[in-house]
Amino acid sequence: MKKCNRLPVLIIMCIAFFTATAQITVVASGLSGPYGLAFDQTTNRLYVSQSADALNYKVSYIILNTTEPQIVDLLSTNIIKPTRLKISNDSYLYVVESDPNMGKISRANISGTDTPQITPYITGGLVTPMGLDLKNGNLYIGDFGNYAIKKLTPQGSSFQTTLLRNDLASDLIIDGNIYYYSNPYYGVFSNSITNPSPVSTQITTGISNPSSLLLNGDWLFISDSQNGSVYRVNLYTGSSSAQLLITGLNQPQSMVVYNNELYIAESGANRIVKFDLNSLNTKKFESNLIVTISPNPANDKLNIQTESDIKDISVYDILGKKVSINLISVNQIDLTRLLNGLYFIKITAENNAVFLTKFIKN
Repeated sequence: MKKCNRLPVLIIMCIAFFTATAQITVVASGLSGPYGLAFDQTTNRLYVSQSADALNYKVSYIILNTTEPQIVDLLSTNIIKPTRLKISNDSYLYVVESDPNMGKISRANISGTDTPQITPYITGGLVTPMGLDLKNGNLYIGDFGNYAIKKLTPQGSSFQTTLLRNDLASDLIIDGNIYYYSNPYYGVFSNSITNPSPVSTQITTGISNPSSLLLNGDWLFISDSQNGSVYRVNLYTGSSSAQLLITGLNQPQSMVVYNNELYIAESGANRIVKFDLNSLNTKKFESNLIVTISPNPANDKLNIQTESDIKDISVYDILGKKVSINLISVNQIDLTRLLNGLYFIKITAENNAVFLTKFIKN
């Protein structure tokens, strides 16, 4: 296997082919090109967009905590090619309508009703929108047809648009001040919202057609619709390789996690399947160096506790640039010269074992 640097997000990653042994389970079948998924924890409903039949575009839901889940159609009028779905904290279901001529973002209030009304929310300036994420009241959109990644901030009845980057994004996801996006031709990348770099960081290679992304804990899940596969990458600890989880799917698209099971919209097979994440042998991805850092977040000092002899300590900012630090001792770092924000710390032991994690400087 090709040797990779252990700093995820900061450098290019390679693919490690550890195929999971657990089998997928069919959750629902008989759908029509399922594409987007969104899970509502309040009602245990899994929402799914169906976009294959131009005469019957719709959004449905499945109640997951029942022995025989039933598909219930929820929205079926005034929708054109629904793809991505997102649920906001105030119980609005956002629907990305990826029509190249009438692309828009619509939404419906799904709180306390089984007959919500969908209304257009963003109707101008979008051409085949694909990716969507919600954060702090802002909408982050992969405006695929306009070759743009945008941040839209509501201002009364209008929106302030901030161009984050000119690039293709079939999906995107926000993690703090970092956004990850999938370019279906070149791979998965990351960049900063607040301190953007002119060149995005490529975090995976070898994935033919990355279509959808899911962030769950420290893991970034990636579906490859062309090869029918699902991968995951540990962004902060363990190996810097992408793990091949599932093969043999038919155009996998959006994913969600519920009860530590990965739900996948298998668009080409017109069904939703799930994969038990508990079946994975995570020991392959754990570092053999045990380290505790505290406090986290930290103000002026960061303490390091380990039973191993430390050979090197390095700190990197969110764009992968190594920053200068002052070692008070081998077990303590002076942080007073660092700006507030998210950092990565890499600790190497005398036996060359490596520990990597993140911390916040306040």
